[in-house]
Amino acid sequence: MGHYFFFSYARLDLNRHVEKFFDELCAEIRSHAGVGEDVTIGFRDNLNIPLGREWETALLQALSDSATFVALCTPSYFKSHQCGREWALFHERLAAFASAERPPVMLPLLWVRHTKLPAVARQVQYATDQLGARYPKEGLLNWVRRGFHQRRAEFVEALAEHIIQAKERYDLPPLSTTDRFESVISAFKSADAAFSAPAIPDPVIVTAAPASPVAGKATVRADKGTDQKARTVNFVVAAGTLTQMRDIRRQTEYYKDRDRDWEPYPHATPPSLAMLASQVALDNDFGARIRTIEELPGVRETIREYNELVVLLMDAWVTRSASKREAVQRFNDGAAARDVVLVPLNEEDIETYLEWRALKTEVLTLLEPYFTEVGEHRPLPLPVQDLTAMPGQLLRALVAANNDLFREGVVRRWLPGDDDGDLPFLSAPTK
Repeated sequence: MGHYFFFSYARLDLNRHVEKFFDELCAEIRSHAGVGEDVTIGFRDNLNIPLGREWETALLQALSDSATFVALCTPSYFKSHQCGREWALFHERLAAFASAERPPVMLPLLWVRHTKLPAVARQVQYATDQLGARYPKEGLLNWVRRGFHQRRAEFVEALAEHIIQAKERYDLPPLSTTDRFESVISAFKSADAAFSAPAIPDPVIVTAAPASPVAGKATVRADKGTDQKARTVNFVVAAGTLTQMRDIRRQTEYYKDRDRDWEPYPHATPPSLAMLASQVALDNDFGARIRTIEELPGVRETIREYNELVVLLMDAWVTRSASKREAVQRFNDGAAARDVVLVPLNEEDIETYLEWRALKTEVLTLLEPYFTEVGEHRPLPLPVQDLTAMPGQLLRALVAANNDLFREGVVRRWLPGDDDGDLPFLSAPTK
């Protein structure tokens, strides 16, 4: 019949207080549910895995059959890759639940007060009137350690009733597979080893040598009180519209009626990634144009002729859209070493964060021709997670790409004279 709850905690926090709370919760559930001693109420790894049984198999099975997920939130908990993987796997079951409204079965409990919650945990309600108004401010550990029996009893009773009702009301699907654990990306740590090389391009943008404006087209430029021509960056958006993405993923609040208005960081100013990147370019004496991935083939020849830059702003989810995949493949066909790809990863976008391991593989496969063209001379940065660092990273990339253009760009105006003459060079002193 499965466990009533999976008890997720950091090994560093395990002590008699944690054990006491676990035992009290199991006893309360057993009493209210009216089940016998033959039924295992809560799963706790060091308690429920028999000696000699493969721990990973038992852990995955419990994550697959538990009705709820009780997480003991402490600073140590959110630093634990093990706990982050447990959270990610249970959330995977929650994401597969056949309802638009997510059932309240993930139950993060503030064990240590003032614990800083990562974005993925802040998405889950951890304080309710049912559990008491004082608990979020004081933390459960204080109640257990100081002997506040009445407060603790009321809290455990309310929690037990919630867990029983959740088990009776919601039928979560099991994990789609139970043959992995260490390969799962932690839901808490963006610096998890799973995000290491080979990495996906970060906010890197390309530079051009000073370019002549394209005839008949206005060039956007920053007003710096100088008559220097702006170098132009073409920000090419590879993302779906709201209508297109509804068939591909659940969280669609990042998409708009136009694909160029894609907002992977909706709290940024401005929220559109293309506008945000363009502002960085404008603030540093570059020009900026915003295009879509479908427009690129028609203008690429002109972009190359006038030493303009191409920055692909790519949503990882376009790997699951046939039309967008084809458009990115056309980008690959004409890719140059000075072109750059930016693939955002917003840790508050829970669906993308939990699906990142699969999406990353799909992105790397789709962009393999681009990576081959870029070669080894420019390291491939990690996905963009820290938005505050983006302007500096972007500017450094512009400088690096500018060097590439001085070596490989199109010469727009040759020096007068005989083209067949020897090139001038400096000679060393004779004495």
